[in-house]
Amino acid sequence: MNSRYLHNRLIRVVEKVLEGSKLLTDLYIRFFRKMTVDEFSKVFLPEDARVLIIGCGSIPHTAVIVAKEKPWKIVGVDRDKDAVQKARFLVERYGLSDRVSVMEGNGLTFDLSGYDLVVLAHGVEPKDEILKRIAVEVDGETVVLFRTTWDFLDKVYGDEGVPEDFDVVAVFKRPDFIKSVFMKRRVGL
Repeated sequence: MNSRYLHNRLIRVVEKVLEGSKLLTDLYIRFFRKMTVDEFSKVFLPEDARVLIIGCGSIPHTAVIVAKEKPWKIVGVDRDKDAVQKARFLVERYGLSDRVSVMEGNGLTFDLSGYDLVVLAHGVEPKDEILKRIAVEVDGETVVLFRTTWDFLDKVYGDEGVPEDFDVVAVFKRPDFIKSVFMKRRVGL
């Protein structure tokens, strides 16, 4: 088993523990708030933008934070049926059901059409295959946010370089050692 898999598994377990407590869930979301707001300040989308988050998890902190800050319509997708139910409950609890929906789905098969921004969460697996699919299916105007670790962690987690089918538009280094790479599909592919 590699380090990235173990890390992703640990995050899923932590979220499942925290989701049982309103206080802990609120603190978890609050922990990510500023870095997520700063991260999304790198992308400029119209007010009626549609955002897809692949791998939203049982605590869809990205969807909740972005929905509180931006007028965009957000769809969170996760392949874990239990995580989807918990995420829906949290979205409703935060009063965001009118702008955030959570669906069961897989990044390898979920319909990617019609989104202005596609976010690939750090813990999504199999990330390379999903990125290859995104490179083929999104249009040249769709922004893709690819979350990976800072470069110095490549020795621990492995190198998740930017796929050759994309041009980097912006990079944001979050304080939690996640590097957010905003990219667009290379024209002519």
